[in-house]
Amino acid sequence: MGKEYTETQLKAKELGVKGWHVKGDDKLMAEMTKAKDAKETVDPVSTEKVVAPKKEDPMVLVKLMAGLKWDQAMISLKCLGSASPFYSYSDTIIKESEIERAEEKEAKMKRLSVKNGN
Repeated sequence: MGKEYTETQLKAKELGVKGWHVKGDDKLMAEMTKAKDAKETVDPVSTEKVVAPKKEDPMVLVKLMAGLKWDQAMISLKCLGSASPFYSYSDTIIKESEIERAEEKEAKMKRLSVKNGN
C-alpha cells in the first residue's frame, strides 16, 4: 500500500513546492505562504507592453498603389508578410481586394450572358 500524504502536503504539491513529500507540515506552511505571495505579486497584464495603433497616412498607400491592382498588393502581402510595404494597410487591402474580385466576377458573368444571347 502506498504512503498517505497529509492535506498540507497535497496543497504544497499543487502549489509546486519542491520536496513536498518529505517535509513537515510547519515547513510546508511557511513555503506555501511564500509561493502564494510570489504568485500574487506577479501581474501578467502589467508586464505586457501596450502599444497604441499607429495612424497610417493614406497618401502613402496611394503612392504605393500607383499602377497596381488590389490583387497585386494582396499577393505582396501573402508572399512577403510583415516585410511587405503594404503590411500596415493590410485591412484596407484585403477589403478592397475582395470588392475588386467581386466586381470582376460580375463583369465576367455579364459578358458571358451577352455572349450566350441571354
